[in-house]
This record gives sequence, structure tokens and C-alpha cells, in this order.
Amino acid sequence: MGELYYALIGDIIGSRKLENRAEVQQKLHETLSMINIREQNNVAAGFLITLGDEFQGLIKSNGNLSPIYTALEIKNAMYPVKFRISIGIGCMSTDIDPQMAIGADGEAFHRARAGMERIRIEERSHGMAREDDGAIRITSEYKDFDEIINVIMILTGTIRKNWTERQGEIARHCVDSLIKHSELSQIDAAQQFGITQGTISKSLSSSDTLAYVQGVRMAKELIEKRFSK
Repeated sequence: MGELYYALIGDIIGSRKLENRAEVQQKLHETLSMINIREQNNVAAGFLITLGDEFQGLIKSNGNLSPIYTALEIKNAMYPVKFRISIGIGCMSTDIDPQMAIGADGEAFHRARAGMERIRIEERSHGMAREDDGAIRITSEYKDFDEIINVIMILTGTIRKNWTERQGEIARHCVDSLIKHSELSQIDAAQQFGITQGTISKSLSSSDTLAYVQGVRMAKELIEKRFSK
């Protein structure tokens, strides 16, 4: 087996209904560019917008960037715009351009595209995926493993969709802190929102954010243990 990669493909839900489509695309471009710059040692092929409403990128499996955390960082940055994101895990069969994930092909992207189609089928069969702000799913060669991770993402997404606007604001800030700094700092959140640490703690408890964080962290660590070398 050759070197493994994580291919991410994302798609805006209901993009045609967006009134500020140009602004959303610009914000998405800025978000992806920030990840490319900050994670240049972990991104194999730079994230970029491909069809106006879609993006893709390629992450090294032996680096220090989690595909789950990257998907969540993009979703958090783009809120309230809704994204479905598919993660394909596999090898690549073409040369990789470090500057952009365009023209690259292989198992990782094949699986990401197949996963995206399954997300769309799931949305149609259920009206919407259980996570009404968009699903995150993985596809690898191990179907049983994929099912475990995807069930975790369904459960954490169900917690996410039940957040009130204020709970979500606080929770997304804390999750971003976890992603970027490897810690969930209630003190930092209290300073950010100008409220007491006790209020932050109550919000995280009532919104089940701590359970949410535990779930996404578990998904991240299981993927790393299986695929990182």
C-alpha cells in the first residue's frame, strides 16, 4: 500500500438560495487560504474552491492535521452557512500539486466523492441528514470502521443541531480553541464573551458541548490510530 491521504470535499447546502453568495464565496476562500498557510506542512495539496459552491483539499495522513477537526473548523468559520463535508481516505494515483488540490486523482478523492453522494442520498431519504447544518462522513476501505466513525459524527451532529444561538456561539468558540490550541479553555471563552467562567461552564453543560467535544475527539483519535504512520 502506498502513502495514505485524507481528501476533503465540501459542498454548500442550498447555495442557490443564498442572497449573499459572493460574500460567502469570499469568506470561504479566506478560510481555506488561512488553513493552507497555517498548515502548510500538513496539507498535501492546498484547499481551494472548485465550482463556486464546492471546495476540496488533500491532507497528509502522517502529519499533524486532523481531517475531522479541519472539517469542523471550516463549518464553524462559515456558520450559519451549512456545509456537507465528505472525507475520503486512500492513496493517490497522480502527481500532487502542493499549491492546489486540482487535477489530483486517486482512491482518496474517489472515496470522498462516493461519500458525498451517500450524504446526499441520506439527506433525501431523511428530508435532511440528522445534522441539519450538514453532515461530516468518512469513507475508507474499512466499512466497519467507517460505520463507527460516522455514527459518532451523527450523534455529535445531533447534539450540535440542538444548540441555541448563544449556546452554539460559545460552543463553536471552545471547539475552535480545542482544534487550534489542543485545549478547551473556559477562561479564554469567558474573556472573549465578557461573561464569567461560571456562565461559560453552565452553557457548556446545558448544551452538552463537553459530550460533543469528547465525541469528535474520539473520532479524531480513532482515525489517527488507524491511518497515521
